[in-house]
Amino acid sequence: MVFFSKLKLNRNHIFLGLLFMAILLLSCAKSDTSKAVPAPTPLQLATVQCEKSANQSAFDKCLENFANANPDRKICGEIQNQLLRDTCFRKFALAKQDYTACGAIQNEFQQNACYRSIAISKNDANICGKIQNAGMKDGCYSSIVISSQDLSLCDAIQTQGVRDDCYLYGA
Repeated sequence: MVFFSKLKLNRNHIFLGLLFMAILLLSCAKSDTSKAVPAPTPLQLATVQCEKSANQSAFDKCLENFANANPDRKICGEIQNQLLRDTCFRKFALAKQDYTACGAIQNEFQQNACYRSIAISKNDANICGKIQNAGMKDGCYSSIVISSQDLSLCDAIQTQGVRDDCYLYGA
């Protein structure tokens, strides 16, 4: 009993112990999965790993690193630092080729660049339409015209000179 009174258990140790027991029980469970304990989510695992961080900045960086290794959009949403959160969403969007994650980016330039990268990668002009900056949007359409040889996309270009070049050099 003296041993246990001297042992300092903090929240991490208790959670990790419970997590270990849950995994052990899950692996021993019979084929009846209706009562099985669900595996922890990537967000839960990231939170446990990162809560040892010394401050919010270190916590945010830890979450970003965890999200890079285990792409999960929910982890990005927990990052407090706006720049790191935007970077996390951009990396997630590019890794998963999921343009919807670009919409969570607050920085307009990064958001537009995210949409442009995925549109060009997927050769999808519809994604170009989500870009707010006219010059970047025109460049997106131009890039897709060059790769797809679809000159009808030149009509979507707003800047007259860029549109003319599109028709001239797109084919």
